[in-house]
Amino acid sequence: MSADSKQPQPPEDGAATTADSTSLLLSHARLTDGRTVDVRLVGGRIEAVGTAGSLTATGARVDLAGYLLLPAAAEPHAHADTALSADTPGPVSYAPEEVQRRATEATLLQLGHGATALRAHVGIGDVRGSARSKRCSRPGARCAASPT
Repeated sequence: MSADSKQPQPPEDGAATTADSTSLLLSHARLTDGRTVDVRLVGGRIEAVGTAGSLTATGARVDLAGYLLLPAAAEPHAHADTALSADTPGPVSYAPEEVQRRATEATLLQLGHGATALRAHVGIGDVRGSARSKRCSRPGARCAASPT
């Protein structure tokens, strides 16, 4: 049996092309806590979750028996200002249009790989600004009115 034949497959009976083509039932999906559930999606959003076998399919149905259903991935730490710059010769360009281009491309790549949440970090300016940021990050530091 090929690796592809082990993957969940959409129904072959044309159910996805019915009038309710925006509805999808994920049946018998295992959750991380061990429960097995059915999940009905309508228009790309979760409409209902029920015990396995409790929900009816009004559109396409995919049997996920034996598969683990996980939430979408989240990227907890990204550097948008230097994204995709590892192979760039010389110093990284911080021109706004270059930062925007790299950040957009990196975000779209992450989305394409399943991430739906992103926490990004960017540079805060020159060395002087960075030094001030480090001073202000110490416990008990008062920096709101500090000169730059």
